[in-house]
Amino acid sequence: MGGLAGGPSRDQRFLLTALQVRVAEIVKDLPESAGFALAGGGALVVRGLIDRTTRDLDYFTTPEEAETLIGLRDALMTALERAGLDYVIVRDVPTFVRIEVQGEQDRCEVDLAVTIERCRLSAPTSDRPWR
Repeated sequence: MGGLAGGPSRDQRFLLTALQVRVAEIVKDLPESAGFALAGGGALVVRGLIDRTTRDLDYFTTPEEAETLIGLRDALMTALERAGLDYVIVRDVPTFVRIEVQGEQDRCEVDLAVTIERCRLSAPTSDRPWR
């Protein structure tokens, strides 16, 4: 069985930390995350396009959906609290939010952003915790 988007068949999860996978699962389960897609290094890792770690999870949406960013930020903060995870809002402006999540042994940055250029976001192709 092939990997995501024609990438290698091996599981790329090992390149993400346990905290990154946990946070990605939390984001995926939030209804407010509809319209956002995992991007950046995290997306390249899980698609099997690169073999390196990443320090953050980047979620982007289109300019047409910009107003949903604040809703996702609020829902994510509530979900992190319910999961017993500590976090700090590092940056919070209308088109970009950076949240630093602290785990027991590591931390993970989560960036929520509106894309500058138009792009097409597609639905997840599997049951993995990333989009």
